[in-house]
Amino acid sequence: MQRRTAMVAAYGAERFMAHQEASLARPERGALLDGRVPTLIVAGSHDKLFAPEHQRALAQGIPGAEFHTVPGAGHLLPLEQPEALAAHLARWVAATSSL
Repeated sequence: MQRRTAMVAAYGAERFMAHQEASLARPERGALLDGRVPTLIVAGSHDKLFAPEHQRALAQGIPGAEFHTVPGAGHLLPLEQPEALAAHLARWVAATSSL
């Protein structure tokens, strides 16, 4: 939590607002989740922003999508459990690279 708090403080309110505005302005990307491209969704078991059960439901709605949960991770999965995330990504890339 100390590392996360330091990151949030360093990010600053101005950058946060710019990030939010950019997120709202980006084009709708729902077509990316129609199953035409391989899709992997990895959730942290303790993510309170994007709860694993919601991420699982999202994956279930995408034809051919894979879903995995990383135990003990929250919303900052790459920071909290980088090795576990990298293992999921490496396995998935290897399995889908021939598609």
